[in-house]
Amino acid sequence: MKAEVEKLKRELIITESIKYFETNGYEQTKIVEIAKSLNISVGTIYAFFKSKEKLYLQCIMTNINNFYEMLGSHLTDDPKENLKIMLRFKFEFLMRKEKVMKESLEADPLFNQKVSLSEEKPLEKIYLQLEKELQAVIQKPELDYRLTAIAFNRYSDAYLEHWFSHKYDLLGAVDEIIENFLQGVNR
Repeated sequence: MKAEVEKLKRELIITESIKYFETNGYEQTKIVEIAKSLNISVGTIYAFFKSKEKLYLQCIMTNINNFYEMLGSHLTDDPKENLKIMLRFKFEFLMRKEKVMKESLEADPLFNQKVSLSEEKPLEKIYLQLEKELQAVIQKPELDYRLTAIAFNRYSDAYLEHWFSHKYDLLGAVDEIIENFLQGVNR
């Protein structure tokens, strides 16, 4: 029973923290405000998460897991269509979180890479899915599909980053982004 209570507390802290980070951004979010809104002590939050950065990373992990669960129900038997679906979902998902994403990238241009390389491996499920879809579309046995999945993710991150400062129809560019990436890989 105690483990269930601890799990519930942890989930409540994460849920509330996501709201604060997305509304205020990382820098402006204060742990004391999160604790106050949950009627718990700051120490309780730090008992679960050793730092604000660790809490933020867990919020990102939760968002990625939610994204992956939502994505799973929309995938088809067509691997190229799945790449489009994945990219649209990624863009829609992150565009809704524009404030915190933009702030994170402005504070640290390598933010996305640091998140993907963290010991929690938050993008592992997404990379596995991308590998599967890319392998079915490209069909080059000599290709390292993990590296190709990472390259695809970084390539699409560049478009998202550009969208933050030059608002344009990012969702309308999904087909072109995928075609350009595949042409580059097939050279």
